[in-house]
Amino acid sequence: MARLLILRHGKAENISASGHDKDRRLVRRGQDNALYMGRQIKDHMKKPDMVLVSSAERTSETAQHVMKSLGDIPLVTEDRIYNADGETLWDVITDYAHDDKSVLIIGHNPGLIILMYMLLDDDGMRGLNNISDFPTCSLAELVFDAEKIGDIQQKTGTLLSLLRPRDLGLK
Repeated sequence: MARLLILRHGKAENISASGHDKDRRLVRRGQDNALYMGRQIKDHMKKPDMVLVSSAERTSETAQHVMKSLGDIPLVTEDRIYNADGETLWDVITDYAHDDKSVLIIGHNPGLIILMYMLLDDDGMRGLNNISDFPTCSLAELVFDAEKIGDIQQKTGTLLSLLRPRDLGLK
């Protein structure tokens, strides 16, 4: 069964010192939440075969904190993930993780939400878990009746879990 973990970057400063959006860094809350989500992946989910991360500073920092729990797995920083639409994100995932069974992508909204709508077999609702509500450091786990990532067809995924920091008692 193929799995896709989708993590939005942690809470970041509003404006970077340089004034460039890509340079925005995580605030303390973003760092803490990223560490927590890394532990959630390690303790409750299948460890991904690969991590794909946007080249923005806030996603790179999020990945650093998550990787403290995941250990030594391949991590690829990819410029195309920054502010990408759903189709571009899917292209990146299949370009890098085609033969893998599980991948974690760390990126940005609204692209991550669009990607989930592209891949899920329903309207993105599972009880009270609406994927349109995907704040910073939220983590979605999608599963597919496919052997590997490259075999996944759009609109065939199931939302297995959706973790939002506020739902977990975090700030």
